[in-house]
Amino acid sequence: MLSLDEILKLRKEIILKGKRCSGFLKRAKGRIGPKYNDPNDISHSGSISSRDCEILYELVKKNNPKRILEIGTWFGVSAMVLDKSSSDETMVYTCDKHDFCQYESPTVKRFTGRSTLFYKVMKKKGLEFDFVFMDGRFLDDDQNLLLKILCKNAVYVTHDYEPGGKGKRNIEKLKGYIHDIKKTDSCIAYGGICGKA
Repeated sequence: MLSLDEILKLRKEIILKGKRCSGFLKRAKGRIGPKYNDPNDISHSGSISSRDCEILYELVKKNNPKRILEIGTWFGVSAMVLDKSSSDETMVYTCDKHDFCQYESPTVKRFTGRSTLFYKVMKKKGLEFDFVFMDGRFLDDDQNLLLKILCKNAVYVTHDYEPGGKGKRNIEKLKGYIHDIKKTDSCIAYGGICGKA
């Protein structure tokens, strides 16, 4: 387990590596803006902020999960936070449709592709998760697939929980299954899962 200061230092390294990845530059070129495309600017990267890292770090330490699911890997900053703030026995399974992840660890299993297939693969393997970090959008009937692989009382954490954000829309799709939603001083919100689909 790393300290928060060590995690924030590693965050910067991962973002810089990710922004210099040729596949990222090809995808981002001309689409988002000059700061986003600047390989030395870590504040415009699409990765979670330092404050988001701090909140995620505290949530993992508080809940001590054994198996974590993440949707929306991007460069791998949040995967790193989830991994480095949990115990050595905790496994992190992460999914993104792009393969820009710059973080490697024996306790992180990466899946490149759509989340719908990822949920189905996890279900087929018989895996259940007690903590989920959602930094992606639900596709079609994804919320029901997700609920089938979450333990009762799993912790659900979402990013971009703001007006019009994907986090707000995702929680709306989980209505009736998620309880005690708490908003942080960042764009992260979290709650508990009270049942299965």
